Amino acid sequence: MSITFWNPANPARYEERYDPEYGDTYTVWVGGGLELHLSNSNALELLQFLNVPKPTYGGEILARELEVLCRRALIRLSNLPNLDEEIPTSIDGNIITPRRPAGYLQGRVEELLKLAALRITHEDLIYWG
Repeated sequence: MSITFWNPANPARYEERYDPEYGDTYTVWVGGGLELHLSNSNALELLQFLNVPKPTYGGEILARELEVLCRRALIRLSNLPNLDEEIPTSIDGNIITPRRPAGYLQGRVEELLKLAALRITHEDLIYWG
């Protein structure tokens, strides 16, 4: 299972193009639509690390609030790098949790910050689910 974070204010944009060699049209992605896909456990851990109130498998937050939370988290990570150390693979019966490299949280926080920064107004929401 996975959780996707997205900003509906910045939808994916596509363009129709014509290929004279084949006499056909095709669709090309030309920008927008930035999304972040994480496993359920990584997404919930990220939301908790950001101090999102009552993190669940689906929700919404104002983009400007998410920006503030992300910037605070990046400051925390720069001051306490041991918060983002490597986590080795663990096996508990049939449940396998893959290794997570050092710097993983910082990378995901930076991606969420980019997503939140794409807001058009101060009232734009970032959704996850």
